[in-house]
Amino acid sequence: WEWRLPRFQFTESGEIPGIGEVVRALPSDLHPVAVARWFARPNPDLVFEGRAVSPLEWLRSGGNPHVAAELAPDL
Repeated sequence: WEWRLPRFQFTESGEIPGIGEVVRALPSDLHPVAVARWFARPNPDLVFEGRAVSPLEWLRSGGNPHVAAELAPDL
């Protein structure tokens, strides 16, 4: 048994800021592919510079992780 963490959660310098809060807010029974897709697809509730961005882009751009975490349970 070993831990396997998705690469998208990290940058070259470490974990994407705030991603842990968002991951903890996701339903625990989700398939890993559903999680990866949710993080990668634009969400109309996450707008940065006038366009909808994915939760991952939101966090990378410095968006408030609490905002993305509030959307996570609805997945």
